[in-house]
Amino acid sequence: MDKLEVGMRLHATYWDGEYYPATVEAIVPKRSKAPIKVNFVGYDETAWKSLADLKSKRLPAPKAKAKAKAKAKAKVWDYSGLEKGMRVQAEADGKYYAAEVVVVSKKGKKDAPVKVHWVGYTAASDEWVGADRLRSKALTLKKPEKKERKKPELTAEQTEALKNSGKQTPERDAVIEKMKKSLGDAVTPAAIMAFLQAYDSLVSGETGMMAESSLQPASGLKNLKELAEVDKDKIGAIIEKTVILKLNGGLGTGMGLDKAKSLLEVVDGKNFLDFTADQIKYQRTEYKTKKLGFVLMNSFSTESDTRKALRKYRDLGQWNRMNMLQNKVPKVLQDGFGPSVYEKNPSDEWCPPGHGDLYAALLGSGKLDALIKDGKEYVFVSNSDNLGATLDLKLLQYFANEDAGFMMEVAERTEADKKGGHLAMKGDGLVLREAAQCPDADEKAFQDITKHKYFNTNNLWFKLSDVKKVMEEKGGVMELPMIRNSKTVDPKDDSTAKVYQLETAMGAAIANFGARSRAVVVDRTRFAPVKKCDDLLNLRSDAYECTSDHRLQLIASRNGLPPTVTLGDTYKKIDAFDKLTSLAVPSMKDCKSLTMLPKKTKKLISFEKGVVFKGDVTIEVSDDGPEVLKAGEYTGTVKL
Repeated sequence: MDKLEVGMRLHATYWDGEYYPATVEAIVPKRSKAPIKVNFVGYDETAWKSLADLKSKRLPAPKAKAKAKAKAKAKVWDYSGLEKGMRVQAEADGKYYAAEVVVVSKKGKKDAPVKVHWVGYTAASDEWVGADRLRSKALTLKKPEKKERKKPELTAEQTEALKNSGKQTPERDAVIEKMKKSLGDAVTPAAIMAFLQAYDSLVSGETGMMAESSLQPASGLKNLKELAEVDKDKIGAIIEKTVILKLNGGLGTGMGLDKAKSLLEVVDGKNFLDFTADQIKYQRTEYKTKKLGFVLMNSFSTESDTRKALRKYRDLGQWNRMNMLQNKVPKVLQDGFGPSVYEKNPSDEWCPPGHGDLYAALLGSGKLDALIKDGKEYVFVSNSDNLGATLDLKLLQYFANEDAGFMMEVAERTEADKKGGHLAMKGDGLVLREAAQCPDADEKAFQDITKHKYFNTNNLWFKLSDVKKVMEEKGGVMELPMIRNSKTVDPKDDSTAKVYQLETAMGAAIANFGARSRAVVVDRTRFAPVKKCDDLLNLRSDAYECTSDHRLQLIASRNGLPPTVTLGDTYKKIDAFDKLTSLAVPSMKDCKSLTMLPKKTKKLISFEKGVVFKGDVTIEVSDDGPEVLKAGEYTGTVKL
């Protein structure tokens, strides 16, 4: 400690376990456990540290760490491959000589268990040696024994609830057993309880329908533009209790991808994860705190690729602190409601449960309690493919000050949105109604955008303490309407068994909070998801711009409305889309709509650099036409 002085620069550990530049502010020997006060460079943040938490050329390596390092390097040798009479090389006086194995001791000679006879010498010279003095291919290192992770188990209360539900059938029991056997492998007890809620809804024939007569249009909502300006003296404490959570479980199979969709290049060689990492780093710097939390919810399909991609962003934090695994659930046979079996590819027996699994994943992974213990309270959730969704301080401040546990960002519906779900009032709270929950007789009212004005952007806010309370009150689950998708067990083979994939939507949780739910109207700069190649064309074009805080947003002249792009089935997969834009991405800033016809054709074209679309554009491609749309300004119908 005498080698340290106030004002000197060094590196100190932060809560994420990483070392960051810091300055010594004070040295108080009486504080024996943490006598050095440091200030992290670039942040108005101090902490008391022990010598073991510091790095400096003036400081010796901590003894405890040196011992741990030596222990880690200790090698354990396997002598079982050595046999009597086997030729080896043995060391003497720094040189290796020919020798034969006389005997390998099974006990009593830990460091030198092999007796060797030096070739050409008498038995009197025989010597006991260890691996450090032997050379032989038969001598190998022992692989360290892997400690088996203890599998999670259903609690007594959960087991009792499943047994005494009054809904037991052989098929239901088989579903439970299938999930219990996979506990610890992207399945948690909380996931079992949540899935059984959806399963029981399926078997009972519940439709989840919401009649128009039971709803009222959502009204009186706050607009982001109306919210109070940020109180700079108080917002810092709120930010430090905040976590940004990105949903990153999608593979983008609809676009022909076989890896995490967030790894798809967006612009300038950067993918969605690159943008997300840049956003988090910018916000931590801008808000002058490293305590702004970050969590990724990956699926069993995206976890590995995502971890590799984020290795270059070490300052984001430790992987196990920011990673959370989405659960998997069994596909259910349409005939009889038993669990599907597919021996050809057992992984096809499982599917992701939709982003409504967020709550079960938080609870089952222990992340919910860990974040609360770490002093976190406010969570902002968005999809990893929505680069417009960053932490907005006005929204955060409003939510923190409201007596509310859940808040949804909504945007105004347009004609293009009328077939999608909408927000509504039911009783004293807010609910979401999806198209699948609308009776046929109410379809006209459902699509009336002058009546039901708002749709869910999937940018959500909730308080951890409220989510924990709601789930505890409901037996460890978040009550969510079941979404039933009809599929085949092998999605690539229509001849395989017909199954249901049961999903839930995380936004539907708003109904669990009653009068303590809120919705705020935002413009579409906060809503730029990529679900299809149509969206990707827009995002890569000049209709969008990259902001200083690393968001991609519509340019001002678009007035919040992106071009309506319909590329058709021909370009719905990324390989064909890459061919279309292989030469250049067209100018779309003044384009109202772009339609490619025919909807499906084997003929693929490319856009030449300098193509500009204005107004409504339809491109009709003929089999014997040119393969390149030449540079120029286009409007109306274009025949190729």
